[in-house]
Amino acid sequence: MRNNLPKRILVADDHFCSLEGLKLALTNLPNLIICGEATDGQQLVEKCSELLPDVVITDLKMPKLTGMEAVSILQNVHPEIKVLAWTQYMDADLFRQTMKAGAKGFLYKSAKEVEIVDAIDTVLRGNIYYCEYTNDLIAQMVVQGALDHTPKPLPAGFFAAHEREVLCLICQEYKTTEIARKLSLSPNTVNKYRANLKFKIGTDRFAGLVTFAVDYGILKPEDIPSKNIVPSSKR
Repeated sequence: MRNNLPKRILVADDHFCSLEGLKLALTNLPNLIICGEATDGQQLVEKCSELLPDVVITDLKMPKLTGMEAVSILQNVHPEIKVLAWTQYMDADLFRQTMKAGAKGFLYKSAKEVEIVDAIDTVLRGNIYYCEYTNDLIAQMVVQGALDHTPKPLPAGFFAAHEREVLCLICQEYKTTEIARKLSLSPNTVNKYRANLKFKIGTDRFAGLVTFAVDYGILKPEDIPSKNIVPSSKR
């Protein structure tokens, strides 16, 4: 990562309006520059080898090589490049395939500038970015056992004090005041634990926290009541 230089973004989409809209959203944003663009998967791979961007934002369906095929090649050849999928549609199969290919996050094409910047910042920190519209999908997949994984070991001392318990209760969608009551803590203390978890896990989004908890064997999918997973717009 180029610590003291603007982050270099390469954008790819075979639809002119979508590509121009993405470029417009990124233009003049601080500490970001568009270093190149591509309109098919083969061109994307070639441009990445030539320009070595920090982040790629790419459509998943393009000619010559699909965006997903290009992502897979990039992760083998240039694993340091962070790739964000740029899509109008996402289902469980597409999510699994894209993650397996090596994408570090997902952005819907309706995303606002602030969300695009948040996604770029998140993947540059080494974390996975979960956009609002994938929250429900990912959480449902976890609950249904549709995410294939073997529980990973956590580093010794990863959790401090009540952080593990707070995470479990967040994943069951208890509110801050309810968590405070259950653990005999003040709401301010619970909020501090929430902030610590966001820093350590890299997200405070529901889907990200649930996925982390299941991935590391902190919770089992059946421990997360499906009734707690509701559309983001209703939260």
